[in-house]
Amino acid sequence: MTSKKNIDSAKREKVAEILEDFEMRREQRKPYELAWLLNINYVIGNQYSAVSQNGEMVDIPKMYPWESREVFNHIAPVVESRLAKLGRVRPSISVRPSGIEQADIENAKLSKLILDSVYNELDISSAIAEATVWSEVCGTSFYKIFWDATAGEKFDAKSLTGSKIVAGTIGQAGAEKQAGESEELGAKKPNGQTGAAGTGVGTLSAEPTGGATKAKAPTEISAGEVNVSVCSPFEIFPDSSGSVDIASMHSIIHARAMDAGEAERTYGVKVVGEPIDLLSLNVAKLGLMLSGSSNVYKSASVKKENQTIVIERWTRPSTEYPKGKLEIVVGDNLVFDGDMPMDDYPFVKQVSSATIGSFWGTSVVDRCIPLQRAYNAIKNRKIEFLSRLSGGVLTVEEGSVDVDEIAEDGLTPGKILVYRNGATIPKFMDSGDIPPELTAEEDRILNEFITLTGVSELMRNSTLPNSVMSGTAINLLIEQDDTRLSVTAENIRRALLNLSKKLIKLYKDNATLPKLAKVSGENGEVQLFYWSGANLSSDDVVLDTQNELSESPATRKNMVLELLKNHLLEDDNGKIDRRTKNKILEMLGLGNWEASADLSSLNLKRAKEENLNIFSAHVLEIDDNELHILEHTRFLLENEQKLTEKYKNAVPGHEEIELALMKLATVTGDDKYADMAKDFIDRRGTEPNYLFNESKNDDFIDVWHDPNPYINEYGQNHLPVRKQKTAEGHAVRATYLYCAMADIAQKYQDESLFEACENLYNNIVNKRMYITGGIGSSGVMERFTTDYDLPNDTNYSESCASIGLALFCRRMAQITGDSKYIDTMELALMNTVLAGIAMDGKSFFYVNPLEVWPDNCMPATDKNHVKAVRQKWFGCACCPPNIARTLSSLGEYLFMQNDDGLFINMFAGGEYKTTALGGYKRLNIETKFPFEGKITISISDIADKSSEDDAPSDKKIYVRIPEYAQNYKIKINGCDINYKTKNGYAVLSKDDIASAWKGTSIEITFEMPAHFVYANPKVRADAGKVAIKKGPLVYCAEQVDNGENISSIMVDITKPISEYWDENTLGGITVIKAHGKTIKNPEKYDNKELYLDTPAELEYKEITFVPYANWGNRGAGEMYTWLRRFC
Repeated sequence: MTSKKNIDSAKREKVAEILEDFEMRREQRKPYELAWLLNINYVIGNQYSAVSQNGEMVDIPKMYPWESREVFNHIAPVVESRLAKLGRVRPSISVRPSGIEQADIENAKLSKLILDSVYNELDISSAIAEATVWSEVCGTSFYKIFWDATAGEKFDAKSLTGSKIVAGTIGQAGAEKQAGESEELGAKKPNGQTGAAGTGVGTLSAEPTGGATKAKAPTEISAGEVNVSVCSPFEIFPDSSGSVDIASMHSIIHARAMDAGEAERTYGVKVVGEPIDLLSLNVAKLGLMLSGSSNVYKSASVKKENQTIVIERWTRPSTEYPKGKLEIVVGDNLVFDGDMPMDDYPFVKQVSSATIGSFWGTSVVDRCIPLQRAYNAIKNRKIEFLSRLSGGVLTVEEGSVDVDEIAEDGLTPGKILVYRNGATIPKFMDSGDIPPELTAEEDRILNEFITLTGVSELMRNSTLPNSVMSGTAINLLIEQDDTRLSVTAENIRRALLNLSKKLIKLYKDNATLPKLAKVSGENGEVQLFYWSGANLSSDDVVLDTQNELSESPATRKNMVLELLKNHLLEDDNGKIDRRTKNKILEMLGLGNWEASADLSSLNLKRAKEENLNIFSAHVLEIDDNELHILEHTRFLLENEQKLTEKYKNAVPGHEEIELALMKLATVTGDDKYADMAKDFIDRRGTEPNYLFNESKNDDFIDVWHDPNPYINEYGQNHLPVRKQKTAEGHAVRATYLYCAMADIAQKYQDESLFEACENLYNNIVNKRMYITGGIGSSGVMERFTTDYDLPNDTNYSESCASIGLALFCRRMAQITGDSKYIDTMELALMNTVLAGIAMDGKSFFYVNPLEVWPDNCMPATDKNHVKAVRQKWFGCACCPPNIARTLSSLGEYLFMQNDDGLFINMFAGGEYKTTALGGYKRLNIETKFPFEGKITISISDIADKSSEDDAPSDKKIYVRIPEYAQNYKIKINGCDINYKTKNGYAVLSKDDIASAWKGTSIEITFEMPAHFVYANPKVRADAGKVAIKKGPLVYCAEQVDNGENISSIMVDITKPISEYWDENTLGGITVIKAHGKTIKNPEKYDNKELYLDTPAELEYKEITFVPYANWGNRGAGEMYTWLRRFC
């Protein structure tokens, strides 16, 4: 076995060798780098710079103080003009069929559509533009193309195992592959599927640099996506500058600067940041640097703090390395040393103009620098001449004037010049005119610019030379410009072709999960389809022939008008068909608005396609819904008898529909929605069983990954609803179903349906509900299991399920007026639902266990759904918005009303308005509930909406008496009253007051001391354990208060428990203390054998409890609701 010391030594040697290789390549490349820096300086206007003998960028000093140093930048507009013209080089890509079979041809067409979609999604056009800026300024640029396995759509790993992944062409069946069929989910693939940023290599925690560890299977898998980035020439270091292309190189280095913190997050190693010259490693984009301004900005050095160098050395496949080799060094750390994640270099080179026998290309800037220097010199000499001409040269007789004074003050306007009497009068010399040779040389240099750059006055300034008059001459001039640029344009096309080949190969090898493509059809319609790498049978990419350089709006317009003029676009009847019209408008740049007239027929076509599988059709945002409904209605009417037979027992798979239909009936007053909901309820669980039979169909699409084969209990489809006596299946679906059943029972006075609701409620509350009001104990299928099966540590209790339970209880209370349902509703809302959202409202629990040991919340275990901290969001994010909706509609739970009056169900401070007491009333409620049992309710009229009738109202107030309340008392206007009770409510009527409720003050007091709670002995998970409740609140013990290993704590139930208000804990809560015991000196057991002959020694422990609703707001840690007890 190789020792860790030897491995570390080998790594250090490898790092040293790579850094030495990098320094050698950098030194060899330095002359080119200096030339690039000089080019950049000239483009941005710093044209009095040069490369010194020491190999540094320096400013050229003035030779004389009066020397003019203006910049007349002709290079920047030349580069901009070329970039504008080259920006049209975006050739169309096609894929040749891999064979002559029809399937090969269809797959080639599909590959073309996929490439079009991918080019748009990856914004390849912007990458080409960025690369072309680099190649035009420095001569060479690079594209880096790799597979980023962390990008793309996210899929649940567990749900993908064994499921079918389907991708296909438009209108035809695609290839199928079983997820996990050929490779284990989460395993590192040869192509780097589990890649790290920027390289496409495997997860670095499982690096092959020594010490193999088995990676944990991920809970989430990304579909992956190709990453295309642009590398400046400063980042690329070939093994030899004499190699002409990348493929012929033995190895190539890609080096770039990276923030030290980002490097640590990406590669998991600590590095010391330092200032780094970015222009030597990772130059900022040049797009904003191009300017004709004469302002000088020196670009020889751009440094950034806290940087480190990331070096990737790629070695091509050979007999020594059959799969190639990739080594990555970050700072002085070897973070990867293994196979290349692909069978070829990930780089594509683009040059402006190739250089014979050199890896590096040349740019137009290289050729222009000598001319620019000469042009600046000519222009500045003219400026100096004109300066002398305007200032003049004064001649004086020696000794006749004070020469020193003139030299110091100059000949300012109005100056009086005193000269010696009798001396010759001072006078200005005749400077003559600007030498014509200077102007001629200036014109010659400008013409030389055109010759060297291929950018004429017409292309650069949109002005014609004086000698060009005819249209033929203009076209000839345009053609000459295009010809001069054609070499560079062809180099761009060649780079794009190589890039496309790498793109399609990466998708072919890696895109195993379905991806959505979006393309435009011939009539402008948007077509969507899923595809995968299996659909790419060929990677033989070719460019469609087209001269993009001559393609301009004016050129296209003239060409189209000529074709129209000569009737070449008309059919045999002299007409232009719709498709040709659309193409003409598109070519003229007028868009595809003519195609909008055909949208109706396109929508009808799609609606007819949906009719083939009408109950599984997917609605798109772009659909004309009114037209679709009309077409579907026609289809249903024409096929009523056939469809009635096929779908006579059809029911929704997720029972939100019935609940929503009842709400819609209430809002609209239209009973047809209620009738439909009742029809669905009556069908559910009857034979033939629609959902079960549907799951057996060949075209069945398992969207939510329901159990396979389908289990009827999962969707409450195992029995007709009136015969169901136990809560089964998916807990959220179940409670939504029960809500609809309660609504329908009330509306239709259906006693048998209401009896079923009561039976289901009793089964939940008495045998299948947690002490916190959580339901659905199993993480598998989020479902109810069996009676008394209520494990604490694997408890699922989805937040949405408790919300559904509260909705169900609210309806049952409305029907019966019985407060027992409110007791359950309050329990669920004030414990599980409130625990589902952090106190700052920014994170959420999807599941709500009653026991959490963070170290044991591991993926691929029965606790993989348990989280020790709330999450920002979820892949299926139903709970966060559901909690938000519930809290914002809390008034529906706090109060009820009927013809008899107002029901106060729960106590929460605030101001409320109601008409339930006759007239418009305002209720001001003050309370510290649930920590204190005192509630004050003040009732007053709303001034602008007061009741016209001042007589005492017949309306009653029903105030709930919670099941936990002790010594419950009510005062009205300060006087004790003997109230009547009904179904757990104190009934207050006009007999108890002297006015129509206005000016009334109601004070409610009761006691709710903290106390121990014991589970039914049949609940195996809680045997020998105790919990604590205070009023509606369930309490729990957290690690932050009680230390680690809470499971070892035992509560002494013979000792009293105490409670006190603590405003500094969790925003202000009642804290509960209990007496107990725990392990003495637990640290001494860290190195003990696993099983001992004697029990652990115990010591006294004061145990702290906080509300379960507030747990997890002070960081991750253990949490227990049920603790072991002793007497």
